[in-house]
Amino acid sequence: MIEKRKFAETIFLCVLFAAIAFIPFWVEVTHAQQRNTDQILSGNGNISISYTNSSFTIESVSQYGNFSFTFEWENTETYITYNGTRRPIKELNRIAFTDKTAKYRMEYWVPMMLYEYIDVDGNNLLNDTEHIIPDILVVGYKINLNIEMTNITIMEDVNGTPACEWIYTQIAMPMREVYPSLEIFPTVKEDFHYYPLNGTLKMDIILQNFKPENALSRIFLSYGVRYVSLEQGNATVTVAFDGQELAYNQIDKAYPTTSNIVVFKVNGVNRGFFDFGGKVTIDNNPDMHVDGSVGPTRSWYYYQTDGEWLEIGLNYPHVNQTLIHDPYFGLYPRSLTTTTFPFGVTVATAVISVIICTVAIVDYFKTKNRYLKPAMQPI
Repeated sequence: MIEKRKFAETIFLCVLFAAIAFIPFWVEVTHAQQRNTDQILSGNGNISISYTNSSFTIESVSQYGNFSFTFEWENTETYITYNGTRRPIKELNRIAFTDKTAKYRMEYWVPMMLYEYIDVDGNNLLNDTEHIIPDILVVGYKINLNIEMTNITIMEDVNGTPACEWIYTQIAMPMREVYPSLEIFPTVKEDFHYYPLNGTLKMDIILQNFKPENALSRIFLSYGVRYVSLEQGNATVTVAFDGQELAYNQIDKAYPTTSNIVVFKVNGVNRGFFDFGGKVTIDNNPDMHVDGSVGPTRSWYYYQTDGEWLEIGLNYPHVNQTLIHDPYFGLYPRSLTTTTFPFGVTVATAVISVIICTVAIVDYFKTKNRYLKPAMQPI
């Protein structure tokens, strides 16, 4: 009876030990499945879109936070005729990403200016400030006349992540002359892919019908970005790229950046980003290179709010007709943090547990055999 009880106790301890060892693994599997399910259900169940005559707003609530995205344009109450169709003129204004949980907003201007220029000093960047020898500006275009806008559609990618998509197409108007036909101007088609779960936006920008005026020219596109606090009090805003971190309000010249990702920090916390490391295709040639810069805005770019914005400048090689690029920007992406054991450690723990159990069982039977074996009788 005592031996049976000891055997039962040993088996119970082995099972308990093994179960404890495997708990972290099952917790990790369960959490992973729950995260995927929550992501789909939260995305589809907590996205709302509201419209006005000059904007739309996408509200979302997910495990990443409570976000609001606003896309704004200005109705000029004038019309143009393009390809035989009379269209209202809309001028695209800034777009805003608001984190209601952390109480801040990141505002961006998508490309408003396009420059064709000659790179005099060969640094692959447009220089037109007093600090550096200026490059030669061939022609400048203002990207502001809308000729087409599609409605928002909601879809899911291959991972089940919801995305809101729409298209906004504009004419690039040269700033020096007026032509009788708008069809001869380049167009900038912007395919927007907004991910409401984490407040980020991928933008496929497609420059078409471009006709360079110089065979050695390069192309420059300007984006704008600024941080807006929704709380009282002062905040230290910095910009990090290429292993350096600069005070936001002390950037007085254009800095080249090769890291592709520019991060905007507030009191040391990542709040916004701009990633221009996506694929670049020029005249059907893939994997072309883009050179970026961070600097103050030029006064004729952002005359309405001059001094509050920073410029992300993207410099491309020579373009004969088409340019395709997909920058990515918005709120700084955040991922769920869960306390789990690494899978390797879990497996190792389980294996050790099985070994201990095996040794215990073998030891039990050795002990049993020693005590149950008949004693030798003296002759």
